[in-house]
Amino acid sequence: MASQYTICTRMYDDRRWSHSQCADWPVTRRPEMGPPPLLRQRISARSLTPCPSIPTWWSIKNEHTQDVAGGLYDRLPQARRRACWDWKEQLSISSAYDAVSSRSHGFHTRLLSSSLLLDLPSSSYILSQAIESTSSRRNGEYSKLSPKVWLHSQDPYHPSDIATHVQRTTPQTRFTKVNGAPAELTLDNLDGLNALGTDGGKDIWLTSKDDITTNPSWLNGASPDAAGKINGAIPCVVIVTDHGGGKVDAFYFYFYTYNQGNTLFGIEIGSHVGDWEHNMIRFQDGTPQAIWYSQHATGEAFTWAAVEKDGLRPLAYSAKGSHAYYPTPGRHDYTIPNVNTLIGALVDYTDRGKLWDPIQSAYTYIYDKERKDFIPTEDRPNQPTGFLRFNGRWGDEQYPDSDRRQRKVFWIGATAKYSGGPTGPRDKNLQRKNVCPDDGKWCFVKPADFL
Repeated sequence: MASQYTICTRMYDDRRWSHSQCADWPVTRRPEMGPPPLLRQRISARSLTPCPSIPTWWSIKNEHTQDVAGGLYDRLPQARRRACWDWKEQLSISSAYDAVSSRSHGFHTRLLSSSLLLDLPSSSYILSQAIESTSSRRNGEYSKLSPKVWLHSQDPYHPSDIATHVQRTTPQTRFTKVNGAPAELTLDNLDGLNALGTDGGKDIWLTSKDDITTNPSWLNGASPDAAGKINGAIPCVVIVTDHGGGKVDAFYFYFYTYNQGNTLFGIEIGSHVGDWEHNMIRFQDGTPQAIWYSQHATGEAFTWAAVEKDGLRPLAYSAKGSHAYYPTPGRHDYTIPNVNTLIGALVDYTDRGKLWDPIQSAYTYIYDKERKDFIPTEDRPNQPTGFLRFNGRWGDEQYPDSDRRQRKVFWIGATAKYSGGPTGPRDKNLQRKNVCPDDGKWCFVKPADFL
């Protein structure tokens, strides 16, 4: 039985979602088969307002008029669903379809544009599982896999709204205000600062408008409610990187406006404005394999089976003040990275204070490896992206020794009370090959025996 449908697609171009052209397309599908479930939820009226008639599902036929698309997609719930439609009306499917690639030849369409991308990558699939599911999600099975975070009971510095932090700062380089900067910084225009500095803006520091030694209230961030949600703030960013071959990384970035350093010989060291921490979950064919916990300038990786969970969701523990992330509560010596001794001079402490559910207040993106850019997820197309492209630092530059606020232990540079602010998510090795960052530091994925 043949039917007529209007097919529309969208693609991301020039840093925004744009609507494509639509085409009438006669298709054939046996009624008893029903609509292909994965496609039914990907093409919907909510996402393509200019189209006069939007199907809730569609099917495709091959050159022999045999309807096989539904079975193909049903068989590949975890495959890389990326289909390129070109002017030759030839559907080419990635080699990730190894198990069924022989069935992919001969699929045809009559879309009007010369090159459109039907956005069904596995990264979207993993993201739909990594974040809270909605009625438009393919399924909510993996919505329970995003981390929950135990904040320390005595930590006054909580996760912070990213936009508020930006508004409370002014861009400086060498402690001088950057000429030509916008009068008001926003998450949308922050990347414009890159052109105003050197080396792509890496010398620009988002400097607090207030003297931080007065402890202005905005440094404290916000505390989660009984349900784990931080209201009136967005302190989390989810970024998904699709490596191909079924390998996908889901990064969960957590932002704090202030990092309070630990003490060494009675002197506080390593405090700074701005603090980005993160977990990363490595998926293979939709199944979680391992999880990374960022800690200071490095971190630790563990097998998925090794870490504590709340139901199916992994737990992370945010250290008091420093916000380094650990898989367990207690004492964590980081004097030697990845080696937790009993006598180290630098120690983090974690406990079960308040439980934070970051995904309830988060921005969500797909990372485009080819363009090295960030694409808002389709369900949230108007999310800001400029702040993710900012190449500079998210806090004050390290104060010089002449600054009344600065102190050091025995005048050793590495023991300064106030250090410089960190770089943002873009600088956190989003294309890493392994679970551990590709930075040459000693690291391996630890089993449960190391906890």
